[in-house]
Amino acid sequence: MNYKLVEILRAECPLFFRKPISIECLDGWFWLLLDTCRRLEALCANQLTAGKSVMVAVQVKQKYGALCIYVDDAPDAAHGVIADAEDASETVCEICAGNGSLRDGTWLWTLCDTHYREYRDSLKGDRGDA
Repeated sequence: MNYKLVEILRAECPLFFRKPISIECLDGWFWLLLDTCRRLEALCANQLTAGKSVMVAVQVKQKYGALCIYVDDAPDAAHGVIADAEDASETVCEICAGNGSLRDGTWLWTLCDTHYREYRDSLKGDRGDA
């Protein structure tokens, strides 16, 4: 993800992103990730207020065409928030945030029709196909 977008996520969710991690997904999922992280940040604040261990992001990445968010010290409510985001990511293009679906090629991606065509065409070019 673009470093400027990562900085926005870190600024909006300082408890959740208090440890340095890389965010290994494309910019199309920024708004989905921002909404999800704000919800997780609220859970972090509740944990802090209650004097409990505070959830922290460990890894955020694309895996098998879906968003994957790994955390430590998650309260029960966080699992549903994360599952909802991971499910929703399979309908959002990773590149442009448009309507997408899970696509197969040499790799699994969630792409809109336009970006899938571009991806598919690039694969043909790599093989020397016309």
